[in-house]
Amino acid sequence: MKRKVVNSLETNLRTTKEISELLNVSEESVRRWIRNGDLKAQLDGKSYLVDEETLNKFIQERAKVPGTTISKTVATEVALSAINPIIKGLITAGAAGLLNKAAKTKLNNGAGTSHVTSNDETIELKDIKIYIEALQRKKKKIELEYQMKLLEIEDEIAGYMVLMDKTKKSENS
Repeated sequence: MKRKVVNSLETNLRTTKEISELLNVSEESVRRWIRNGDLKAQLDGKSYLVDEETLNKFIQERAKVPGTTISKTVATEVALSAINPIIKGLITAGAAGLLNKAAKTKLNNGAGTSHVTSNDETIELKDIKIYIEALQRKKKKIELEYQMKLLEIEDEIAGYMVLMDKTKKSENS
């Protein structure tokens, strides 16, 4: 892979960290895609930079492959973007009030589809449930990342404890 040094001040370039946050993957995954030639990048010092157009093409290609992290992320983003105006309405009007109205509407409508109309927007409970599930998955991911960081620190502590014990034994000998 031919690497060229570029000016990092160009606005349409993204770092591996930005890409990893955008795609909800590790920075190492992004670097691996670059090393494997799957994602074309330019070298800026010791860092990689990816053009937005190249990144968008890469995302579109990977989104078509079922079961990949990107396809799952894109599917979630599509679902969230479809209900984004609804969520803005929830935040503006107060989620609790709208959910209470939705519950009352459901009771009044019987078995019909439950929804609340606010500012000409329809809020369906299934859309709210999808958003809640996405937030719960995000929460679980953060909890798991936190646990992984704790384990890494515990491993490092254990390594230093072993080193300390060896040092003490060699000093006593």
